[in-house]
Amino acid sequence: MHTTINEITLSILILISFLPLYSMENANKLTSPRQYYRDEINTSIKKPENIMYLNNDTVAIGGSNGLVFFDLKTNTLLKKYKTNVPTNDIAANNDRTLLTLSDHLNIKEYNTDTFCIKREASLPRPQAFIAYANDNDLLIYHNTTPHMGKIIVVTQDQPMPNFTFDGFNICAIPQPISYFPNNNSFLIQHLGYIFMYEKKISFLSYFIKCPIRNNTKIIGIECSKDGKYIVLNDKSKGISIYNTQTNSITPFTYFHNAKDSSYDAVRYPSMAFSSNNVLALLSWENTIQYCDCSINKAFDQTYLHPSQALKPQHSLTKRLSFSLDDTHIIIALENKCFVLPTPFKTKPLQIQTLFMIHLCWVLQNCQSIEISKDIIGVIIRNIFEI
Repeated sequence: MHTTINEITLSILILISFLPLYSMENANKLTSPRQYYRDEINTSIKKPENIMYLNNDTVAIGGSNGLVFFDLKTNTLLKKYKTNVPTNDIAANNDRTLLTLSDHLNIKEYNTDTFCIKREASLPRPQAFIAYANDNDLLIYHNTTPHMGKIIVVTQDQPMPNFTFDGFNICAIPQPISYFPNNNSFLIQHLGYIFMYEKKISFLSYFIKCPIRNNTKIIGIECSKDGKYIVLNDKSKGISIYNTQTNSITPFTYFHNAKDSSYDAVRYPSMAFSSNNVLALLSWENTIQYCDCSINKAFDQTYLHPSQALKPQHSLTKRLSFSLDDTHIIIALENKCFVLPTPFKTKPLQIQTLFMIHLCWVLQNCQSIEISKDIIGVIIRNIFEI
């Protein structure tokens, strides 16, 4: 009886242990990227540029003719707002109950439970970038003149500001910004330096110097949700990953084809962080590349549909968004949006560790079956890759 149980147990262990060899076969080979689609989203939005998951089933999509809220589970349109101007930026608060969209004329904040406009204001000039803090304060970074910008923080109990008189002036052309949770501030790039805007005291302080030559080509910043990593997006040279804990910077550039981009296009026109510090990059080569920031290494790549390949981009938009459980990613291409499964899974570390320890203990104590120690060693190594 003990032999039968051990035989069954060993069979299950062998099956489980070889699953990583199958699932990681392509993930470790960027030269053989996977190509697949889960769903094509059919909406009336033209030229989608900014997209955001609100929960695991609902997304907001902004394009040249408006904004839609769409239910992926039922494939139905929930709400549509028509405009005649392209969107500029999109942001949501932590629990995704608030969504703000800026276009060339207005900034509008929406309640994502009712899909109604909560507050709005007209912009003096056609460019503004936005980000939420953990306390739901909204930062707006907008143009005042062709060479000047202004930073405004709006709390939830305030109306939208007077863009002419309110705010903190900065001698820079506004670019995409990011929230930095470590000290409840916002990150802003200017002349090759990263500055932190501390919203409580309306103060701009120096943070780090961008480690890339020709620093004026930095066009965007993205911070991980835990504040450990900051990604600097250079228009022509790619990505650099800054580790805030070790104070180290690592360049990251991978292109499937060894050739230079044309028209001085942005190498990575969109980027997004998952909750477990995996960085997704939309490449100018019409691929999504996944980078594990903890080891500064790309581990997967997905080819996108050639008919929807983006034209050369010269600015950064939010064309990528992870679902809240990190199982899917949505992407906005030239005229259509797609939902794809992600090439990784988020596992509770403690449960995973206990599970692996238990499996190894069972293997080591299968005394009723004659099995080579070398084979047991191979099985155990593969178990730790799950």
